[in-house]
Amino acid sequence: MKIKNIYIRGFGKFHRKKIECADGINLICGENGGGKTTLHTFLRCMLFGIRRKRGRAAATDTYSRYEPWEFDGNYGGALEIESGGKTFRLERSFLKDRGNTRLVCETDGELLSVEDGDLDMLLGGVSETVFENTVFVGQLKSRTEEGLVRELQNYIANYQGSGDGSLDVGKALELLRARRKEIEAARREEQSARAEQGKKLTARMQFLEEEKRRVSDELEEVRGKLKQEMFHKKVPYDQVRRAKRRAHRDFKWAAACAGGIILLAALTAMLFYKIPSVIIRIGLSAACVCMAAAMIHFIRRGRGEIREKEEDYSQEEHIRMLQWQAEHLERDRAQKAQDLENIQNAYREFCDSAGNDSGSGKKLQAVSLAMERIEGLSAGMQKELGKYLQKKVSEIFCEITGGTYTQVIVKEDFSLSLYQDGRYIPLVQESTGTVEQLYFAFRMAAEELLCREETLPVFLDDAFAMYDGQRLRQALLWLEKSGRQVFIFTCQDREEKLLDELGISYRKTRMTKENLC
Repeated sequence: MKIKNIYIRGFGKFHRKKIECADGINLICGENGGGKTTLHTFLRCMLFGIRRKRGRAAATDTYSRYEPWEFDGNYGGALEIESGGKTFRLERSFLKDRGNTRLVCETDGELLSVEDGDLDMLLGGVSETVFENTVFVGQLKSRTEEGLVRELQNYIANYQGSGDGSLDVGKALELLRARRKEIEAARREEQSARAEQGKKLTARMQFLEEEKRRVSDELEEVRGKLKQEMFHKKVPYDQVRRAKRRAHRDFKWAAACAGGIILLAALTAMLFYKIPSVIIRIGLSAACVCMAAAMIHFIRRGRGEIREKEEDYSQEEHIRMLQWQAEHLERDRAQKAQDLENIQNAYREFCDSAGNDSGSGKKLQAVSLAMERIEGLSAGMQKELGKYLQKKVSEIFCEITGGTYTQVIVKEDFSLSLYQDGRYIPLVQESTGTVEQLYFAFRMAAEELLCREETLPVFLDDAFAMYDGQRLRQALLWLEKSGRQVFIFTCQDREEKLLDELGISYRKTRMTKENLC
């Protein structure tokens, strides 16, 4: 990707300005305060937009800092970009109330969609973090930030044997981790439900065992009473019933006889005074008394037999009640025994199933195996790409130092150190200029690794301030050899002199506080 023209409608001190760009090196020079850093920031904001902050931070954020000095309703601009043999026009308005982005392919007149990722495709899928930590070097910011380390780790994790990183291993691992958490949560719920089910089955078994024991005790008690009643039983039930019938019949006859005697006694009393013989009167009286006494004795005897038979009958009814209770308890005990057996069988099946791996367990095992395989593949690719990155950094650093240093060590955490004459040299022992060169080499190597889809321009805002003449010479030679489009923002004239001395072609744009030439 190359930038052909820059149009600034309103951004900071700039108002309706146009800058033409060359394919190779573009030298943006001018004194301090001339707007070099403003233009440098404008290019980043055009490619990635401006993220507004909130609260107190909004007063000093990028949006507020670069609001147009001469505001005429325009806050933004346009870039004319060449990529893939076609020319595109990217337009942005940064206004908070009507900000928008428009991308048009000028070659065929097609209106593209930024929201659908057409601009990301034009940038080769490079994120703003990668952009700021590779090709976009600010003042005194050659050192990379933690964001680049994360991007490198993600890229290496995502890289596949195909070499294009098309299969996102990091994303796959993220999805698998999320899936594993879901399965683990479901497994915990399943285990909790199983534990609750086990508690319910155990409680039900204990309850049925207690109920069966209670019914058995009651049955034994009723059977004991029944045996005792049967042992003391005097008269069979049928015999008692017949005896009661005879007793009632005798009682009725006795009552009838009593009535006859009373009638006879009344007649006797009426005749008593009419019979002249004293002896006959005494005999009649004695006969009446004897008959009354016999009747009373007969009645009392009959009533005693009836009471005795009623007691025998009551005993028989009690026995029959005990027999009914015993039969009922026997059925109840049999039912509870059956229920207990069913629950015990269910509990045995529950215990047997606990030993078998459940569906969630198999899923968890499958996800863990997939993660293990992917992590193993990623570890292998990380080792290979780590070697590639270290080799690339060493090649660039060796070239821009004129062969002074031949090997750079890139550790697993992407920290840097030098290796020379058989020993490791920590960066704290090196000069600031050497460290600046090393981080520049690291940025360029990381850009080649992370920006394979599209080669981006390099934006250097006073990035060579700590370089001496020889270091700057080697850096310019490497930039010219790389074939990249480069924007060098500087307040000195030594870059221009060295470019002229080396015979490197460039396009110069001078910026001043008063005007833009």
